[in-house]
Amino acid sequence: MAGEVTAYAIDPATGALTHLPSAPYSTGGAGPQFVAISPSGRFVVATNTSSDNFSVFGRDVQTGALTLVPRLALPGRRRSPGRRLLGLRTLPLYIAAQNDDAVYAYEIDPDTGVPTAIPGSPFPGRRPRSGA
Repeated sequence: MAGEVTAYAIDPATGALTHLPSAPYSTGGAGPQFVAISPSGRFVVATNTSSDNFSVFGRDVQTGALTLVPRLALPGRRRSPGRRLLGLRTLPLYIAAQNDDAVYAYEIDPDTGVPTAIPGSPFPGRRPRSGA
């Protein structure tokens, strides 16, 4: 369904997936396309390309259940966030906004998951699409 992400448990022995009974989860936005999990496993970020924002979820590391924290609209002109999430392997979070020719950078509060823009963000780029 539009505006939702789903979640699965992974069997560590076999790699088999089991759909979490509490899923799917509303992103509060439209057109979620890219999802990433923080290095700690405590947060999940989804970019909502149709509503020009992104969603952060708290993640229960035992059950995998997600809880939406307040989402942010990207303040740019034509946005189109998250053609790629440029990094959630490490924090801060970087989001490419190809149509804005910019990369947005956010610190994610390690306790609450609330994102805060890094001073100077967005950073100019030439149609950024992906990162390493």
